[in-house]
Amino acid sequence: MRCLFCLPLLAGLAAGPVLAQDPSPEALREMKSLPMQSVLWNAQRLVESDAPAAGEPNAASDLSALLAPSGLVVVDGRVHVEIVGPDGSDASLAVDTASLARGFDLVVDRSYSNRIDAWANPRELIALANALPAGWVLEKAAVPTLDAVAGEGPNDDVTNSVGYRTGGANGNGVVIAVIDQDWTGLTAARNNGDAPPTSRTTQINLATGSFETGTTHGTGCLEAAYDHCPGATWRLYKVDSAADIGAAVTDAIANGCDVISHSMSWYNLGWADDSGAVCAGANQASNAGINFCTSAGNR
Repeated sequence: MRCLFCLPLLAGLAAGPVLAQDPSPEALREMKSLPMQSVLWNAQRLVESDAPAAGEPNAASDLSALLAPSGLVVVDGRVHVEIVGPDGSDASLAVDTASLARGFDLVVDRSYSNRIDAWANPRELIALANALPAGWVLEKAAVPTLDAVAGEGPNDDVTNSVGYRTGGANGNGVVIAVIDQDWTGLTAARNNGDAPPTSRTTQINLATGSFETGTTHGTGCLEAAYDHCPGATWRLYKVDSAADIGAAVTDAIANGCDVISHSMSWYNLGWADDSGAVCAGANQASNAGINFCTSAGNR
């Protein structure tokens, strides 16, 4: 009988990152003993094995190309990581990020719930993991999977929103937040009248790099919502980690948002339903009276 359930596993193994070298028994024991994901252990070993001549450190672009097959993001020579603690822990209380930043080539963006968003030198990943408090783990930064945007335009057969909009219920007085990773095309959409004008829009960049990068996903999500409530005021958040979701929600609460639109899926942040940092952010918004609208993994 054919073992059909094995096929996806084998395919995943074939597509996975290539190790710097076949791990020896000693290397496997080291990986198992460290509070870090194996992909980060391998990243450091890969960088060390690819070291250039003395006095000529790898350029950031070389590091990015070297580590990209492992799904790692490199900016300015540092790898995007998250320091993750047990469910229910408070990163701001449990981890002395200032001390870590002094001891390592580490840039800390922010913390939320049990996660710390940071950028680490790939040559220091193992030492950094060993310096973490007991129970905390160094992981590749969690990033979202973008869910499909069905299209823009108020489809009266589906939402019946046109009558409300033409009757004056166009979102006037409502503050809507859109949280997304990618915002390419926002300026063009605004110039075409498909997105709200700058006078009623605030952009908050919680990610690394400029706002209008990546795909047009966030822009499409904004266009879809804007068509139904063009009179609203908007806050647009660019994120690139799970910790950023908490920062976006906290800011949305402080600025009187009524609705949050979030069209992304996050995986492996919590084993139980309603657990993990992103769910904590959604619950925080709901507890503050905000309607947190999210997609359901549509592809």
